[in-house]
Amino acid sequence: QLGRKTVIVDTDLRKPMLHKIFDIKREIGVSDYLNDIENLKIETIIKQTEVENLSVIPSGKLMPNPSELLGSKNMKQVILELKNNFDLVIFDTPPIIPVTDSRVVANQIDSMLLIVKSGQTDYNLLKRAKTLLDSVNTTLVGCVLNAFSSKHGAYGDYASYYEYYYS
Repeated sequence: QLGRKTVIVDTDLRKPMLHKIFDIKREIGVSDYLNDIENLKIETIIKQTEVENLSVIPSGKLMPNPSELLGSKNMKQVILELKNNFDLVIFDTPPIIPVTDSRVVANQIDSMLLIVKSGQTDYNLLKRAKTLLDSVNTTLVGCVLNAFSSKHGAYGDYASYYEYYYS
């Protein structure tokens, strides 16, 4: 809405969701590009959305080694290419605690915004997430409280973290 050319990259290579949200195919995306950067052009994985100035890069095929892909030199190349072609690059990552993928990405980007689900995220787990991000020298610019309802109490259960990892 501000007129800035923006791309959102689905780097949740375990349980991707952006393709569903934007109703696009994920058959070719960031994982495919990271695996075959020599033969693919970045333009082939960027999908335009109906929103002006907003593009999406879906996750692509599910791979057995997401953390390694996200920590590769190819990922550094992807970040550089996107920074050169977009005003704003947003990486949608998996939850911080159950898998290392978010921390691997956080270590390579300028800053991070933590999304917290109201009524479900335990305060101690939130503190743990902050500690994990600090351990990779992430610049945390803020926190967004998502799915807030005045019916929620101060604390929720943390079962959703385990659901993510084991489902």
